[in-house]
Amino acid sequence: MTAEGFDVAIVPDFTRRATVFEARTLFFLAAWAENAGASRGFPLHIACIGEPPLSVLYEAERCGAAISVHEPVGIGSVMSNKFRAFEANLQTDHLALLDVDILVLDDISGLAQFAGSVAAQPIGKPPLRMRDWRAVYKIVGLDVPTERISSMLGDLLDPALEHLRAPEQNRKLREMVPMFHGGVVFTPLDVGLRQAWEDAYRAVSENFLPEDSSWNWVRKNDEVPLAIAVEKLKGRGVAFARLPDMYHAQWPHMWGRYHWGDPKLFHLMGFLRQVEDTSSPHTLAQQIREYCKANRDRHLEGDNRFKRVVQQDPESFIGFTNELETELLNLLDARVAPALEKAAAAPRVL
Repeated sequence: MTAEGFDVAIVPDFTRRATVFEARTLFFLAAWAENAGASRGFPLHIACIGEPPLSVLYEAERCGAAISVHEPVGIGSVMSNKFRAFEANLQTDHLALLDVDILVLDDISGLAQFAGSVAAQPIGKPPLRMRDWRAVYKIVGLDVPTERISSMLGDLLDPALEHLRAPEQNRKLREMVPMFHGGVVFTPLDVGLRQAWEDAYRAVSENFLPEDSSWNWVRKNDEVPLAIAVEKLKGRGVAFARLPDMYHAQWPHMWGRYHWGDPKLFHLMGFLRQVEDTSSPHTLAQQIREYCKANRDRHLEGDNRFKRVVQQDPESFIGFTNELETELLNLLDARVAPALEKAAAAPRVL
């Protein structure tokens, strides 16, 4: 690891759902500026698909983030666009590649402990049957790995509550073909992850066909190609590490195992999904409140079959959602709204 730490990059796509990615990018930058601590000094990159809006340019400059503009990758689904992060003007020998809807809540310098390794977190639950895995690995000329790992929900199972689900269901959560979430990936730049990931993405998207049972899921996600890439790299002797929960916390983690103040990176799944106009901070504030309320209701009152079998602490979970709502509203007031207002007041070039 160099003295500069590691590079951090996100890849917003302004060629589609531009206002959604504008809002999410602004919240990412605002949280980075407010919460990243010592890691604020690390190189930060916004590898944009298409031209970024003025608001993002203003806030990126304020945060010291480097902007680059790229064409879509055009392999399979739009998820392949994240490969453009590797084309930014990276300054160190490691990269933390983050989804745009990741919220920075604390200093992430601790990711440096994984120097020399690829690190990611297991996916939430196993989405593919074994026959699908056999089809996928046959495409790339590899055998299905014999190793099995726990999914994220498998790790969260509470032994005292496991009787509420069939033993076979619990076993599947704990004995998954290795598969990892692409929302936070830490990697050395010299191990070839980008090429291995892209090669797997291309092979799967071109050969896993509609008649295959899970075609629709596979073609929309980057996790299957990531799983293949990790296996290929491990076969070449590259080390792999499981990313600790605090560096990729998600809603199920907060049901009872963790509390506000524990996560350093939190994945805002579904955040600001329907933003059509970023000109009104009031509208964004309303969406923030609705987002937090929907997640409170879904996990506390909704019919969630996993909620019953993981550690539960409703009072703490309510506290987390309240703190999250406050944090997002503060970021809106302190940085997001001013960036949007400055962009709206800028002279229009004819």
